[in-house]
Amino acid sequence: MKTFTGAILLGAVMSLAACNEPTKSEAGPAKADQPAKAEQPAGAVQDPHAAFNNLPIDAVASLIESKSCVPIDANNPETRAQFGVLPGAKLLSDYSELKPGELPEDKNAKLVFYCGSKKCTAAPKAASLAAKAGYKDVNVMSDGIRGWVAAGKKVDKPAT
Repeated sequence: MKTFTGAILLGAVMSLAACNEPTKSEAGPAKADQPAKAEQPAGAVQDPHAAFNNLPIDAVASLIESKSCVPIDANNPETRAQFGVLPGAKLLSDYSELKPGELPEDKNAKLVFYCGSKKCTAAPKAASLAAKAGYKDVNVMSDGIRGWVAAGKKVDKPAT
């Protein structure tokens, strides 16, 4: 049982680590002496963000400005403290479980889930839960808060 629990814990830590890794643009270009990443074999797991309408940063900024969407932050408190949150974002307490009151009552509201970056899978996991709960207009911003900040967009400081 200890091995199984350790494996689960390790998986959770690795998943969180991916949310906190810099994106390719933040890490800088690959150096010539570094080996290229291997191509994913056929049948490899696809980007989980692809299951949803992926909105670009500028489109989300316009939607927020016109109050036409509800941004949903699926990040952990450490990421929120480091990067901030999208203006007006609702903060999930846990991306793997939607709690009452964390999403709007209106199941037709345009929801835009985001997490740390394209490497992070918290947003599509939470978005999947929202779709299963009956929300009709579920979207993601796969660039996440890192992409938002890199694009020079305004952030709010999360409530503590």
